[in-house]
Amino acid sequence: MDSFIKENWQAVGGLVGMVFTFLGGRRLKKSNEKSMELENLSAVREMEKQLIDDYREQLNEFRKLIDDMQIFINEKDIIIKEQRVKIEEQRKELLKCK
Repeated sequence: MDSFIKENWQAVGGLVGMVFTFLGGRRLKKSNEKSMELENLSAVREMEKQLIDDYREQLNEFRKLIDDMQIFINEKDIIIKEQRVKIEEQRKELLKCK
């Protein structure tokens, strides 16, 4: 065995080199795949963040719209109450005249 290795040291060295190259290539390929996965995941997270920000902005716009509508309704309620008071006063005056 010892003499075989000594006589064929170049072939054995080449074979060992090929095995290391093959294993190193596989490791590099897996590393590149992981890098691509991380880049894709990062892009997806950025899109999710943008989507959430858009939803928050829309929600804030809806809240402002609801607040504005509530103010409008409250103002109209006040006008209605004032008109009811006037109507009641006019009704009382009309009853006095009869």
